[in-house]
Formats: sequence, C-alpha cells, structure tokens
Amino acid sequence: MTATLPAPCDRASATAVPGVDTLHPQGTLVATILASSLAFIDGSVVTVALPAIGRSYAATASELQWTINAYLLPLSALLLIGGAALLLLAGFALQQRRRAVPLLDPIVFGTQAMIGVGLLLIAVSVSYWAILVYLPPAMQSAFGWHANRTGLAMLAATAPMLVVPPIGGHLVMRIGWRWHFAHSLAILAVGNLLLLASLRRTDTAETLGLMLAGMAAIGSGAALAHPQLSGALLALAPPDRSGMASAMTIVARQGGFALGIAALAVVGRGQAFEAIFATAASTAVLGVLAAIFLLPADR
Repeated sequence: MTATLPAPCDRASATAVPGVDTLHPQGTLVATILASSLAFIDGSVVTVALPAIGRSYAATASELQWTINAYLLPLSALLLIGGAALLLLAGFALQQRRRAVPLLDPIVFGTQAMIGVGLLLIAVSVSYWAILVYLPPAMQSAFGWHANRTGLAMLAATAPMLVVPPIGGHLVMRIGWRWHFAHSLAILAVGNLLLLASLRRTDTAETLGLMLAGMAAIGSGAALAHPQLSGALLALAPPDRSGMASAMTIVARQGGFALGIAALAVVGRGQAFEAIFATAASTAVLGVLAAIFLLPADR
C-alpha cells in the first residue's frame, strides 16, 4: 500500500476555527513529540535515580523498592478516578455522533479492526514499555548491580528498537497484519516468561542468561509490532480521518503505559517481580488473541 492519502478534512475543520494558528505546523509537531515523550521519562526517572538514592541512604535493594512504591501508589490511586472519566467519555462519544464533522468519530473507531489495533497498542505498552520500569530493580535485586552495569544490560531490551523495525515492515508485506502481530505479541509473551523463569533459578549464570534472553525477546517483539501498529491504524481509518487515527495512537500508547505501570505495581505489590512478569506475559497472550480474531488477514 503505497498510495498517498489525501489531505484529511479534519485539517479543514481545524483551520475554520477562529483563533487557531496553522502557520507553524512544524512547531506544533515538535511540541507534541516533546510532550508525549514526558510520559516515558516520567515513568523511568525514579528507576534511573535508584542507585543514587541507595547510596545516599545506604538502602538495600528491597528497601529501594519502597521508593518505587511511593511513586506508583499515588499513580494507581489517581487512576481510580477513571470510573467517572468513563461516564464523561460516553457522553462525549454520544455528543460527537451528532456532529457533522466530529473530533473523534465513534463509528470509525468502533469497528472490529480498530478495536483490535487499540488492544494491541495497550498490550505492547503493558508487556514491554511498562516492564522497562521494573527491569532495573529486578536486576539490582537479583545481582546487586549498580547503575552502570544495569544500564548496560538494559541494552538487550532497547537495542532491538534500532535494528528490528525494518524487518517488521517486510514481514507485514509477506504475511499480513493478523499473523505479523500475532507472532510479535507471541515473542513478547515468551520474553516475559523467560524473565519469569530467570527469577526461579538459583545459579547466577543461568539467571543472567535467561534474563538477557528474555530482555532481547521482549525488545524484538515490541520492535516488530510497535512501528507497524501506527501504520495499521492509519491505513484502516478512512483517509479523511487519518488525523483522528494518529491522535488515537498516542492516546492508546500513553494510556496503556500509565495503566500498565500502575496495574503491574498492584499485581506485584512492588516487590513480587514474578507476578509482574507473569501478568505481562498474560497480557501479551491476550494481544495474540486480539490479533488473530479481530484483525484482517491481509494488509
């Protein structure tokens, strides 16, 4: 699919609003990218600072876990407000259906394929991005590592993002969306299961080997799926709703990341890394099922 999409009509709607500045779209793009990146920075800043906190207070690895809890528990509590937010969202959806040119068209995003892509975005956020927050304390707890060694080991989970995405593009062309995303989420599930297995080994070498293998697997699975999900959402949306589709991609990713961190904190109670990795693996399996039963077979 190489055809150029026509200019979406939601751009015309935006320019028709009095007071909207459309002369500097590049500035808007830069501001949006910087703002969206803050969610990932905010989720990892406490983890990055843990070694310095530990040195300042002579805290052990188990004691440092309470520092993470101090960050995650308020986040989890604030997410409870989401129940009321759902009512507001439902009202917003009904209001948008009555508009000739809605900001977010519920009919477009309520299709089976769109729901499937949204679920996959959330599954990747939980089983990869949220797990990145818990990997450093898990390694520090297992090996007693400091920041430099932990950061070097984290490359096993992040480096695939630099080299694997082009492979995902070729696979989508060969096997289609359904089986590409099903395989990608299956790799994520296997990776989290390897992380789970690493914590059940008493030999340090076996623990390290399984943990590095699991990190490489979740990094590869996310790198195969993550970039292609944006393309799938844009391609499935009508050309005149491509702007809406792009916005929904950001919402699903950021929402899945925030909910994933909080949910894993509740499940693992801050210290049970086995429960955290098992939950992430289960979420990835649900992503596999969503890909098989909700996505079209062809690209």
